[in-house]
Amino acid sequence: MGLCSYLLIGFWYGEQANAIAARKAFVVTRVGDALFLLGMLLMATAVGSLDIPTLLAVGPHADPRLLTLGMFLLLGGAMAKSAQVPLQTWLPDAMAGPTPVSALIHAATMVTAGVYLLARLHGLFVLTPLAMLACAIVGFVTILLAAGSALVQTDIKRILAYSTMSQLGYMYLALGCGAWHAAMFHLVTHAFFKALLFMAAGSIILRVHHEQNIFKMGGLRKDMPWVFAAFLAGSAALAGLPLITAGYFSKELILGSAYELSPIFWAGALFGAFLTSIYIFRCVFIVFWGDHRTHAHGKSGMAMALPMAILSVLAIGGGWMEMPDVIANVHIFSNLLAPVLGALPEEHNTSLLILGSLVPIAGVTIAWTLWRPKGEAPVAAESPAIATLRADWGFDTLYDRVFVRPFMVLAHLNRRDFIDRFYDLVAALTQGSGHAVAKLQSGQVRRYAGWIAAGTVAALCLAV
Repeated sequence: MGLCSYLLIGFWYGEQANAIAARKAFVVTRVGDALFLLGMLLMATAVGSLDIPTLLAVGPHADPRLLTLGMFLLLGGAMAKSAQVPLQTWLPDAMAGPTPVSALIHAATMVTAGVYLLARLHGLFVLTPLAMLACAIVGFVTILLAAGSALVQTDIKRILAYSTMSQLGYMYLALGCGAWHAAMFHLVTHAFFKALLFMAAGSIILRVHHEQNIFKMGGLRKDMPWVFAAFLAGSAALAGLPLITAGYFSKELILGSAYELSPIFWAGALFGAFLTSIYIFRCVFIVFWGDHRTHAHGKSGMAMALPMAILSVLAIGGGWMEMPDVIANVHIFSNLLAPVLGALPEEHNTSLLILGSLVPIAGVTIAWTLWRPKGEAPVAAESPAIATLRADWGFDTLYDRVFVRPFMVLAHLNRRDFIDRFYDLVAALTQGSGHAVAKLQSGQVRRYAGWIAAGTVAALCLAV
């Protein structure tokens, strides 16, 4: 999975930035792979098997300390794949890859693999309250940090990348709350609307001469009405507009579960939903409203139009397979997962549902107030605080100073150590022996015949 991601992110390797982004993704996710492998080895030691049914059956009888450590290691592996704080820095740069790749592996499959892993091992996860609490905290922090960064981005794909991180944070928060159904339900609905948004963004980028800065776009709803409709459907689902989008139902299920764990988690997740509706409709209003700053050309072919049409329907109606009883007694999705994850918990407070419905509407209203067409082209705000948010809260700078630079200095100082000299000696011996053997290949037949005769005499002497 990491190799496929590396190759796809670096697809246009001719540009150095793309190659660096691919390498960065590979290195960061290898950190998670190392933790995941250690967790697997520890679970195999504690339980004696890596077969999931066996793990779930025998795990409760294993040493609690080993079980807790093993689940923490598996959580670390999942966090790297899902770009959760503090291993999130690779995902925004992964947008260097082709947009259909982002729609597939960076919205619907690879990044959600960690969520599926933890949900599948829920029988062990629930036995380790510390690991569950850590998972909830990681999701909670990622929701807010990623939403804050998305709010100031100017690149349309990076907005969606930070949005993916934030929505995955909701899934991790749900896992930490023990809301396995909610995490898996949001995994499915997120795949619908986020893949739709990436496909629509790719169509926009293609038709505006590969421009990705939203402040250089504008008025595109007139040039590409069908793409606008698709992007609007995905944006509404991401914001969680009530009753008419898939994201609303899955997000409300998570918010109710978060309130059961702690009102603080609920308030933070609700604030994250508020920020989500602001930043995605900021993108909608800047790109599709106002005056033209870049005219679109060409048309979106059927290869892009048909998937967007299907995903638009799913982004709007995909959530109707799981609805609260106060709206409609429909539990198709939870009944499907019940044999593995158990029954869906009881309904949550109706007042929380109403409040969660009003928050995204308020966010859209604020976005319209701030970025509606005002007769002049919108300009990206600049300040030290915004620059920090745009640069992922300074995580890249921190890692560069704490890990990369010391490693480079150590490598420079240690460039001629004993191990290097040993391998230099091996290389010199190999090279010398190669030159010696090469001298025997003179191309003279008489010399070859002489060597054959000498070898034959030597063999006869040894035989005698």
